[in-house]
Amino acid sequence: MIINIINFSILIHVSKLFLFLLAFFSLLIGVQALISCSESTPNADDIGIPLPPLSSCFASSSSSYGSNNSNGSSSNSDNNSSSGSDISSSSVSSSSGLPLTAIELPKSGYYQSGVPTITIPMQTEQGTVYCDSTGAAPRENGSIGPGSTLNFSTKNAVLQCASFKDGKAASKTIMRTYIIERLPDLPIVSIAVDPYEMFKAPQALYKSSFTPGMNCGGASSPYRRDDSLLIHVDFFEKDFHRKGEDVAWSYPAAIKIHGGCSRQWPKKSVIVSFKESYGQKNLKYPLFPDFPELIKFKHFMLRNNGNNYDSDYIRDMLMSSLTEGLGLEYQKGRAVVVFYNGEYYGIHNLRERANSDYFETNYNIDEEFIDLVKVDNGGTVSKGSDDDYQSNVYNWLNGVSLADDNNFKTLEQRIDVDNFTNHFQSRIYYKDCDWPGKNMKRWRSRLGQSKWRWLLYDTDHGFGSWGGSVSGCGTMEYITATNGPDWPNPPHSTLIMRKLLGNQNYKYMFINRFSLLIATYFAPERVNARISELMAPINNETSYDQQKWGSKSDNGRTPIAAFATSRPADMQSNIKNFFNLDNPVSFTLSINGNGRILVHNLPLPKNSVTFNAYPDIPITIKAVGTGFKGWSDGVPDAERTLTITTATTLTANF
Repeated sequence: MIINIINFSILIHVSKLFLFLLAFFSLLIGVQALISCSESTPNADDIGIPLPPLSSCFASSSSSYGSNNSNGSSSNSDNNSSSGSDISSSSVSSSSGLPLTAIELPKSGYYQSGVPTITIPMQTEQGTVYCDSTGAAPRENGSIGPGSTLNFSTKNAVLQCASFKDGKAASKTIMRTYIIERLPDLPIVSIAVDPYEMFKAPQALYKSSFTPGMNCGGASSPYRRDDSLLIHVDFFEKDFHRKGEDVAWSYPAAIKIHGGCSRQWPKKSVIVSFKESYGQKNLKYPLFPDFPELIKFKHFMLRNNGNNYDSDYIRDMLMSSLTEGLGLEYQKGRAVVVFYNGEYYGIHNLRERANSDYFETNYNIDEEFIDLVKVDNGGTVSKGSDDDYQSNVYNWLNGVSLADDNNFKTLEQRIDVDNFTNHFQSRIYYKDCDWPGKNMKRWRSRLGQSKWRWLLYDTDHGFGSWGGSVSGCGTMEYITATNGPDWPNPPHSTLIMRKLLGNQNYKYMFINRFSLLIATYFAPERVNARISELMAPINNETSYDQQKWGSKSDNGRTPIAAFATSRPADMQSNIKNFFNLDNPVSFTLSINGNGRILVHNLPLPKNSVTFNAYPDIPITIKAVGTGFKGWSDGVPDAERTLTITTATTLTANF
């Protein structure tokens, strides 16, 4: 990666040692003093004490909290305290105490012929066991108590049980998910939640919508809720039953509604959060099989496909994932099926959350060392500070010209120009019409004072969606406008691009790299292949989802594929016209041997690539690797700048 992770790790370990010694001597001075000020002093979560290495964070399916092996001991639990929350006061759960050993329950799983009869025991040494099968947390003197017999034979069910003694919970709550009706062909997220607070109350959480008065296409909203409810979650990998596997993990958590205008849809996007006060500080499990190194999460999203809820299943996840290999930060994801209290709620996209915790998951950088800013309204600080950017980037840029190469080199020390370019060229190609004045974040690590970079998220208005009414969207004119409206492209959001293009060498880089991206990462055959990869897991599930939520013509695939086919030519034409370029010619670069070719520092993604070159725009290429023997035209220099005036093929020989 462009970021020096090794240097970050060294600084993190030094910080760990300092904070550990500080905490140790504080304890020696007096535990009672710490207790007395606990309500006003930030705890470990709040001050960002770095956590153990990610390699120690894998979860086990035999974790004691809510696992199938109720006699086991958890190897994954975190005992650090956590701060308060915005949990609804009516949402309660037993997340403390010993594992429940007073009752043996059938494992969570698929029971095509029904679950074996369950009998709640009479008084036990651990207390009296009470259960609940509605989704609510079990409570003392509940309707399912000693001597009760349970038969789950026709409908999916969730069952939560805990023991009670002397008027309080004597054990943790355990949960079982029993899938009886049909086993989906996707990973399963089974959520148990208080049904009244979530669905039935006059202002239930799941009935809430966007902020009243917000402009959401003429829709109206009764109310908005941003608080959370306690839940319990069971997670099953696809084909777990056929593979003889168990629930992958089972933990307490909290849930809240997520999104802006997308809250209006009947299927909601939600955020699932973990915290010590909920019963589990972090989720420690590789949620995304394509990225097995990502193993610790404080949050994840179950997304309804955002503003494209009613048209397709994959648009945002498609656009984000097309940038894999470009060194961009984006939200990884995969499709899952969600059940609430045993009821089928259809296909959701399980996604990373684009907040400060993202950087701990991906780079092991604690959020305490992150500056993270939303670009909305010029800059809303999510974590840390925006002072450095405002002073050393935005205000400084307003007073200088990047036509001066010395100023350009200064900017290169302050922002990651490669990252910025890849991000902006991707969003321009997407024809994202709810950007750049919104739906983008910039970030940096204060460890080693890293450069500012840009986080990709919420591309819902791209790939031909929701963009028809935005004049010029997806063009160079749009992204360089000096007097755009507050939404979607105000002047502050186009400043860096306008300034960069004032540098002649950067302009050459921008044109040539964009041509290379269009011919590789955004080539129709690659994009359509990715569409197929994302659709394949859900093809057998979409009919069931649409029975619940309504039909989508061709699952929304046709307009997405049409955009993928037509967009490269449209984009190339806009580049040519905007920069007043000559007609392009074909330029083929190939690699012979074990090496790489960089085009203005952008690596070729495969061994042979053909893309458009312009006779009036010089191209800088570089052969990288040991044993470079020279170019096929006899030039021995690894790095060279040339002008392509006719169809040309060059091979780097290693």
